[in-house]
Amino acid sequence: MNSKNSGRRGLEDEEWKKVKEFVRKRDKNSCRLLACLSPVEAVSIEPGFPSMLDCAHVFAASTRPDLIYTPNNVVLLRRFVHSRMDNYIDPVTARYIDLNFHYYWWHRILTKKVAPYDATLDYESMTLKLVLL
Repeated sequence: MNSKNSGRRGLEDEEWKKVKEFVRKRDKNSCRLLACLSPVEAVSIEPGFPSMLDCAHVFAASTRPDLIYTPNNVVLLRRFVHSRMDNYIDPVTARYIDLNFHYYWWHRILTKKVAPYDATLDYESMTLKLVLL
């Protein structure tokens, strides 16, 4: 099965290796979440958390295999943040979040901006526009 169509990447996937290398350079080998946190949020999340970094898909490979190799759909995150985002858990408060709030966090991560949540906005669409730039 072709890895591009399956949503999975293997160890020999050269295209995925290139995307990961690009993302690590672009994100300066640093967790992108840290760039969009307020000082209060940063203090609550920073101490004591492990710093292993993962290349994380904004739009999951299982639901959007067409975006697997799109660099704008991949960001560098600390492993625990990546896990929280994949499981719809607020990366700062560790509370479960709904789909719109999930994409609110992705929008913040991609724009690297501190921004209050506005439930009237469609963050999934806004985030997809950023990924497709």
